[in-house]
Amino acid sequence: MRCWILVSVEATNEVPISLRLLLHASILLVNFSSYPSLKQIYGTFNRALLRLTPSLRSYVQPLIDAVIDVYDSNQKKYTAEMQPHYIYSLRDLSRSMRALCKAIEPLEYEIDIETLVQLGNHEASRLFMDRLMTSEEKKWCFHMVMKTIRNLSLGVATVLKVVKLVVTPTFFSYITLNELSKVTTTDFRKHGEVRLRVFNKEELNVPLVDLIL
Repeated sequence: MRCWILVSVEATNEVPISLRLLLHASILLVNFSSYPSLKQIYGTFNRALLRLTPSLRSYVQPLIDAVIDVYDSNQKKYTAEMQPHYIYSLRDLSRSMRALCKAIEPLEYEIDIETLVQLGNHEASRLFMDRLMTSEEKKWCFHMVMKTIRNLSLGVATVLKVVKLVVTPTFFSYITLNELSKVTTTDFRKHGEVRLRVFNKEELNVPLVDLIL
């Protein structure tokens, strides 16, 4: 009979394992993945992702390099000592991969590299920038993402076009269509106004704050 025990405890609760137990059991330390390991693991995800749009298969390596660099830079820059919620884990990378897959899979057409980079920038903003507290921190994250995009091996003309698109705030949402599509802050504002009119007819005497618009 084999018994597998997975343990993850706080450092203050650690108790040394007795030598008697170690005569019958082995210990395997599974630590956080190294930088090369992350590229290997999520590179596999990216190759599977870009099979959905075959014309972009050649961009597997630039995409995974950018994703890992953004994650690694944020993890090193912002720590839990600064804010308790500044915790970065591999779940963030997995969420970004799932979100990209969810965005691309339902489409009946192939996307271009510009749209792919915009999707990646949207995920970077959603997962990394949105949790930051101050405008200076958000500005640093924005410029770091821009620097990462400029360093992509896409060709000068493509990079310039992508940077111009990304600088203009563009988001992806399901609010206008049944599939993920590009929306702007103006679209969000109009959608909110329509919803508030419906809410106003259904709910009376409810105080609202103008800043939500």
